[in-house]
Amino acid sequence: MLGLFSSFDKGKVKSQLKVSVQRISLLKNKKGQLIERAKKELAVLLQNSKIEQARVKVEHLIREHGLVDGLEMLGCLCDLLLARFSLIESEKRLPPELKEIVCTLLWAAPRTEVEELKSIRQDLLAKYGSAVGTEADKSGEAVAAEIVRRCASPEAAAEAGGVDAAVPGACVRTPVVKALAYRIPTEAELCEQLNALAAEFRIDGWETLVPPAPPSHPPILPPPTVPGSNGVGEPAEVAQARA
Repeated sequence: MLGLFSSFDKGKVKSQLKVSVQRISLLKNKKGQLIERAKKELAVLLQNSKIEQARVKVEHLIREHGLVDGLEMLGCLCDLLLARFSLIESEKRLPPELKEIVCTLLWAAPRTEVEELKSIRQDLLAKYGSAVGTEADKSGEAVAAEIVRRCASPEAAAEAGGVDAAVPGACVRTPVVKALAYRIPTEAELCEQLNALAAEFRIDGWETLVPPAPPSHPPILPPPTVPGSNGVGEPAEVAQARA
């Protein structure tokens, strides 16, 4: 049953954390090679002025960059949990000092290719209970929605202190969610990545892509008026009612 202290195998979890760090390193290297290959293919498209094709393919590149960043952060969290493992061993309940680390790993585990993280998730749920997993999942969903809002609105991002700033009340780290949660890149992100590729591969005649400005809201105009019986303008709907 979830939540029983005796069901938690601390030796297994420590071993899985160490293996996760190694697996993450291997996966990062593999994805790094795929990213370099994809960048070269995109450079050929840009050189041949096939911008629309490049725009489609660059979404995958942005996604892979995010996954690599996410793996990097998860590796650090695994190391941090190992360094603080004495807290896990000595406390039956989830220590406040570990809550963000544990919740982030719980949320992230199903969103990676690292099987050991999924095993760690099950062991942590066995120790701390399914309620912690539910809180982590809901927190991750809320953070993902907030990231979309911030990415779509520079004003919202600035007000929050940046896209990666912590979301109040959330127990999952914002940068990890940003890296691993699926979302469609903004126009600004697409242009930034294509411009960076053009600069890296020195594409001849490249004209810097500029994302379109967000549509401005038209001013709210007062309702149309028609001359009233007293010569003073009145709203059209009032005039119609009078008629």
